Amino acid sequence: MRLSDIQGEKSFDILAELMTPLERLSKDEELKRMIGNASGFSLAKHLLKGHKTEVLEVMAILNETTVDKLEYNVLTLPKMVIEIITDPVLLELFHSLSQNRDVGAFGSVTENTEE
Repeated sequence: MRLSDIQGEKSFDILAELMTPLERLSKDEELKRMIGNASGFSLAKHLLKGHKTEVLEVMAILNETTVDKLEYNVLTLPKMVIEIITDPVLLELFHSLSQNRDVGAFGSVTENTEE
């Protein structure tokens, strides 16, 4: 399933769960350079070799299951990875998290203490 297919109330839970693995992925400078510039094969290879845990977590979250219950094999795994790296909404979320890592998603918030 693609992130762009998820709608309604379910979006809140899925989005919240995705933040952790996407935040870890956003720390990979090479991955950030590869997105949009490298072939799908190179990007998939980089993810599979260097980010197995995050890939499994994202696939499990998008398929609304746990990593332990996620079913995949040598034939289905490439399809699942391709769905991840070609989902424009997921890539945009990753890009946003990568840019806002140090600032935080909402920037600086000033407390209003006036009565």
